[in-house]
Amino acid sequence: MESKLTRRNWAAYFVALPLLAQTPQTALPAKSEEADSAVERIAASSRDLAAFSVPMSTEPAFQFKA
Repeated sequence: MESKLTRRNWAAYFVALPLLAQTPQTALPAKSEEADSAVERIAASSRDLAAFSVPMSTEPAFQFKA
């Protein structure tokens, strides 16, 4: 039996290629102490920076034009 590859078969094949190339998603790694301490340091830095009031005159004069 001879199998013919038609344009429709080729199109289906090329449409399916990106789906076949995708890798399955892996589970997220468990939380580590290093990650927890980094989150705590970022939160502490954010709290420290929020304690300062910055006057509007210190803001740079930017104009964003599209």
